[in-house]
This record gives sequence, C-alpha cells and structure tokens, in this order.
Amino acid sequence: MANINEIAKETLLILKERGLKPTPENYTEIFEELALKNGMSAGTKEKIAKFKALLIPNSQDEIQLQKMKNIDEFLSFLISKLNRQGREKGVEFFGLLTHILKMQLSSKDKKLKDMASTTLGQLSKTMESESIYLIEKKWSEWANAYKDDKEIESKLAEYGIKFDDFASTIAKLLIQLKAHSYKRFVRLLALCLQPSLTQNEKLKNFEQKLRDKPYILGFDSKNNDEFYNELTQMVNKRVSADMIFVQRNLSFFDENLRKLSEMLDSLMSLNQKNISSINSLKAGKDGKVSVGFEELKSKFEALSDKFASISRQVSSMNDSKEREEWSLQSHILKLDEQFLQNGDNYALCVFSISNYRFIIEKYGLKNLNEILTRFRRILKDNCDKNDELWMLDEKSYLLIIYNRTYNKIIEVMQKNVAQLENFKFIYKDEVIKPKIINFCMDKDSYPHINILEELTKKIEQ
Repeated sequence: MANINEIAKETLLILKERGLKPTPENYTEIFEELALKNGMSAGTKEKIAKFKALLIPNSQDEIQLQKMKNIDEFLSFLISKLNRQGREKGVEFFGLLTHILKMQLSSKDKKLKDMASTTLGQLSKTMESESIYLIEKKWSEWANAYKDDKEIESKLAEYGIKFDDFASTIAKLLIQLKAHSYKRFVRLLALCLQPSLTQNEKLKNFEQKLRDKPYILGFDSKNNDEFYNELTQMVNKRVSADMIFVQRNLSFFDENLRKLSEMLDSLMSLNQKNISSINSLKAGKDGKVSVGFEELKSKFEALSDKFASISRQVSSMNDSKEREEWSLQSHILKLDEQFLQNGDNYALCVFSISNYRFIIEKYGLKNLNEILTRFRRILKDNCDKNDELWMLDEKSYLLIIYNRTYNKIIEVMQKNVAQLENFKFIYKDEVIKPKIINFCMDKDSYPHINILEELTKKIEQ
C-alpha cells in the first residue's frame, strides 16, 4: 500500500500528464482520487457526510443521487437548491395570497369584500416594492378603522352579545330578534288572557310563565302542540272565570230578589187583610164607622215594618261590599248554619268531564263548549224548583238539592248520570263521548265536615 508521500508524488505526475495546473483545487481532487484507490481518506467524504446529516431527509436523498466528490460540489448543490426554493416559495406564496383574497370575496362583510377586490386588482408577480408598500398601508388603515369602530360592539353589548365572527354574531342577533318578537306577542297574549270581570291565580301563573320564557312560542312542532293545548285550556279557564263571576253575582241578585219577592207577597197579603177589615166595617146612621185607635195604629205599624224591611232589602242589593262577599262558599256556609239551627238537610252533587283535555286537543275548544252547553242543559232540566246549579270550573257543575231524602238524592244523581252518559256529540261523522265522573254528599250524612271542600278535592285529583 502506498504511503502519503508516494500518493503526493503520483498526484503531481498525474497533474502533469493531464495538463492541469497544480492549483489547490486540482491537487486536492487528484490526491483524494488516488487516496481512495489506495484505501485511504483525506477527510472530504467524512465532512460531506457530517453536513449531509444536518439536512432534511428530502435533501439528503437528493445529495445521495448526486454522488458528490468534494466540498465544492456540495456547496454548489446547496446554493442551487436555495435559489430554486426562493423562486418556488415565492410562486407558492403568491398563489396562497391570491386564493385567500378570492375567498374574502364571498364574505358577508361588504367592507372586507371591497378591500379584497381592490387588492386582487393590484396584485401581480412583478410588483415593485412601492406598490407592495401602498397595499400594505391601505390594509393597515382599514384594519385600524375596523378595530376603532366600537359603536357596533356597544350596541351588541346592550343585547348581551359579544362580537365574535360575522356569521355567529348575525345568528345571535336573529335569535334576539325572534325573542323580541316573542316578547311583544306575549304581551298581547297576556292581555287577552286576563279575565274581564275577575282575577284567576292559575291564569296569573301562566301569564308569568309566558313573560319569563317567551321563547316557548317558538318551540318545535311537538313542543308547540303541547303549548297550544295548554294555551287553549287557559283560554277556556279565562272564559269560565268570567262566567263563574257572573254566576256569583246573578246568584246574589237572585237570592235578594227572592227575599224581596217574599216581602212584597207578605205586604200584599197584609194589605189585603186590611182592605177586608175595612170592608167589613159597617157605618152607623150618620154614615160614620167606629175604629179603635190601637187597632188602627197596629195596622199602620205593621205596614211600616213591612216597608222598612223592603227598604233594607233594597239597600242590601245595592251594597257592593255584600255583593263582593257573596260566593258559593259563603252560600254553603249559610246552609250549614241553617242545618245546625233547623236541621234543614241539603246535598251537593258534582258532575265533571274527566277527558276534557283530550276533547280540546282532538276536537277543539269550540266543540268542548258545545258539549258543556248541552251538559249544563241536561242538569238544568232535571233541577227541581228550589234546586240550584252552579258552575264550579271550566269542566264541572255543582247541583245543590234541598230537603230531599237520601234515596231521592240518589235517584236524582242516577237520572242525571244516565242522561249525560247517553249523550253523544257528533263531529265529522265521529262520535265524541265525554267521560263523566260524579260525586255526591249530603249534610245529614257528613254533618261535621265542609262537604264542598271535600267534593272540590275529589274532582281535582
């Protein structure tokens, strides 16, 4: 194996043979060539391998294909690759920028779309530095103006909306717009649900529910059906609340007119007696009649008492406080007092449509009202002269039966139930059959409890 000195001498000979000048570059190339042949290394291969390991895998593969002999070839490769990358990256970046600007043309924000359109018209691969500077300046000014425009953000904050991206902000605004329209509609709806003549706690609670959650008006179809059914029931309750109020006042006037009628009958009877008494008097020969002072005085005092009673009764009818205090409950309390004092028995019979919600949902409120009208007519036709029929709620009636034995009360109940259950309402060739529940209690059988309260609990279960 040749040593280094021999290789050096041979290198000079080959340079001479090949007609090459003994420059460092030519000498190094021939020397390394001869060293490799003799199994020796001058270190160039190791240096190239060392720097090659620092490159990315793709560049390492390219160097492997080149089979570089020296550092110069290695450096030439790197310079060439850097030059190519500069041009390729510039083209890629220009394409990316053009694509981004074109994408901005589809923006819903007109200001942004206009800026993108203007920039696309000025953009080119051969732009001068001055043109690039002017475009950059325009975008900076636009961005600053956009950022400094706080009016939109402050307006959005009033509705609890934080300005995010354009689309989500618009979506939030649309939700607020819907909610606002629901609130307006809820206010109108609440006005329609208020009874004209009285107040109702359940209606108040439903109205508050609407005000707290106006968005329930915009539920999907299933929930919307549930809300519609609930609203229909509330409308029915609102109508029945006014009807019960009217019923209460009519009962008050009916009771007072009955008493007034009895007083007038008593007055007429007394007056007729007085007339008969006067007609029975016989005149003397001088045409005069003789009447005792005390007798005459008692007749006039009796008439005066009658007139005073009538006057008090009329005043009672005009007393708004007494009228407001009059109710089914107060009426039943007076009947309880009469039962305790005189043993006057009475019975309360309740008739209620248990499937009224189903009827409203399937057949509508109008058809339910027609059924209730017929329902009431059957009960009214079966009432005795002294019996009373009261509306308890939007689906139930109460019959007050006076001075009847228990067996007679049962007969009345059975008669009413049979007629109500046999009643059929036809709707579009379909038979609607109301389900009737009924309860009855008489005071004689339950002397120590409030039978009205007990019956009310039963129909609310």
